[in-house]
Amino acid sequence: MFGHSPVLPEAKIIPEKDFDFPEAIRKMTEGGKITKREWGNNEIYGIVKDGWLMLHKEDGKFYIWKISEGDLGGVDYTIA
Repeated sequence: MFGHSPVLPEAKIIPEKDFDFPEAIRKMTEGGKITKREWGNNEIYGIVKDGWLMLHKEDGKFYIWKISEGDLGGVDYTIA
């Protein structure tokens, strides 16, 4: 009368992958939000908004992202 619960495959945990700046830009143009581990806060993130690269900051506002050499050379971007 009673069936057995199905056995589900073991969940795979995918570790966060770090990206360089070009890969982070690709993620944003695909509609994603990115952050940098260096920033230490997922409330600070970059997105493409109204055709501009924008940074969302802790104050809840968006700012045009002025790209620096540190941004260009960064290899610690992740999905926010």
